Amino acid sequence: MNMNDGRYRAVFLDAVLTEVGGRKTPAMSLRFDVREREGPEGWEPLSDGTVEAEVLVWLSDKAMTMAHRKLGRLGFDGNFENPTFSKVEDGVALECVNEEYDGKIRPKWDLEGWGARKKAQKTTLEHVTSDWEASKPDDPRQDALSDGGTPGDSSIPF
Repeated sequence: MNMNDGRYRAVFLDAVLTEVGGRKTPAMSLRFDVREREGPEGWEPLSDGTVEAEVLVWLSDKAMTMAHRKLGRLGFDGNFENPTFSKVEDGVALECVNEEYDGKIRPKWDLEGWGARKKAQKTTLEHVTSDWEASKPDDPRQDALSDGGTPGDSSIPF
């Protein structure tokens, strides 16, 4: 079923610790039964019944802090062998964004407010573009070196 980008309400089904890809990156796979979509008049039942959605919460060393916050929000008990969640009884809000993957458009699900990317509104795009153009130096190379620094020194924020 094609899903539109947006907010959805779902019922938690289950979770399992899994390994993803060739590097076997650990992740918690959360399955949900999506039942409603946010519409102009509030929550509306899906026209074709329900849809199953999977949310992956990455558990790599780099992602562990975010994983604690995401899983904690759902009341995860810390038991990866037999996971249970104490804060899912009233349903869970999810976000869906359609992304291209291997030449196909597919829905990407995430917990609401946790990374499902949404395109900025047109007014935001126009505002940021205007600000960018107005603040652009005549010679970006000269501006980057105006304080006497060199690329790679501590003045570069990454």
